[in-house]
Amino acid sequence: MHLVLLFLPLYDNAQQALPKSLLAEVRDELMTKFGGLTAHSRAPVDGLWQEDDSHPVRDDLIIYEVMTSELDRTWWKEYR
Repeated sequence: MHLVLLFLPLYDNAQQALPKSLLAEVRDELMTKFGGLTAHSRAPVDGLWQEDDSHPVRDDLIIYEVMTSELDRTWWKEYR
């Protein structure tokens, strides 16, 4: 069994909120493909990333996780 975690940002790089419909679309696609998912959405996760030598940028994230018996790397690469 494989546990796949998707860390999805709530805001774009300009700090504008992404549409909730986008998260719903991802949720629905994963539900259809894997038959279920767990969403860690009650308290957004804080993420940090740094590009080049600039200061760290903070992200608010939601986590979707799915369990799958086989890891289809080609599907995930295309889905990304």
